[in-house]
Order: sequence, then C-alpha cells, then structure tokens
Amino acid sequence: MGKEKMYTDLKNDFIQKMGRELKTEEKEFIKWMVEQHHAEEVKEQKRNHTYYFDR
Repeated sequence: MGKEKMYTDLKNDFIQKMGRELKTEEKEFIKWMVEQHHAEEVKEQKRNHTYYFDR
C-alpha cells in the first residue's frame, strides 16, 4: 500500500470514529506512523533480498 493511501485511510478512519476533524498534531502523528511503517517495510525487503542473493 502506498504511503499516501495509507495516510488517507488512517485519517478518514480516525475522523469517522472520533466524529471530528483532526488537529495538526494528530495529522503529524499519523504521517510519522506511516513513515515508520514504510521504513520497516523497506528494511525488511532489503533484508530478505540480501539474504536470498548473498547465499
């Protein structure tokens, strides 16, 4: 899933559950969460790639 779609989905989910718009800090936190998730995915892909091709 792309970062933008993940951010939009999380933001919309939060708005729906809370019944209000997001504050700036909440938007920044969601962006940070998406970035962290994406960084972990990239790290895992590199680890898997290296493992299989270095053998």
